[in-house]
Amino acid sequence: AKPSKEELARVQHHLIDIIDPGQIYNAGLFVKDAAKFIASLQKENKIPIICGGTGLYVRSLLEGLFEHPPIDSAIRVALKAELESLGVSVLYQRLQAIDPDFAKRISE
Repeated sequence: AKPSKEELARVQHHLIDIIDPGQIYNAGLFVKDAAKFIASLQKENKIPIICGGTGLYVRSLLEGLFEHPPIDSAIRVALKAELESLGVSVLYQRLQAIDPDFAKRISE
């Protein structure tokens, strides 16, 4: 859970409330942002405490991320348009046809 106002007042926290809910943010951006704060704290001889967030974000910070090709934003826009026009059920059926094992891992 997000730290309370009292907890935030007692101990300095970083990377909380840095984006709006509609903004895109991912583990790669988190690693870049966190690395800046960690380096800054280490220059001040402070020890950063990494806590909260998702396991993926923390693991990515500690172990690194896999290399991937650049993300084509046009694909995201096209898929979002398909979702809005066709609905989640149609896209879920498409996923079941392409990758039934993965489809079983998520709910419609």
